[in-house]
Amino acid sequence: MCGIGCLMRGLASGETMVYTAAAIMGAGGVSFEAMTLALVTRGAPPNLRQSVVSGFLTQVHALSLVAKSIYPAWDLFCTES
Repeated sequence: MCGIGCLMRGLASGETMVYTAAAIMGAGGVSFEAMTLALVTRGAPPNLRQSVVSGFLTQVHALSLVAKSIYPAWDLFCTES
């Protein structure tokens, strides 16, 4: 459900579609990042768990920062087409 909602949200052309996509994402019942963090934490050996979780969270935040920084260029590209 979350994947479908994410796709709809990414392709949304109006406010109504954004809210509909958010409702579909919410119907999934879980946050993808939280579930992935739980899986990574459980799979990591106890002596490396702190490093693995820190690395995972660093990666998540770095990717988020990159995505937010390139959004204006992507928006400009999409609006000129």
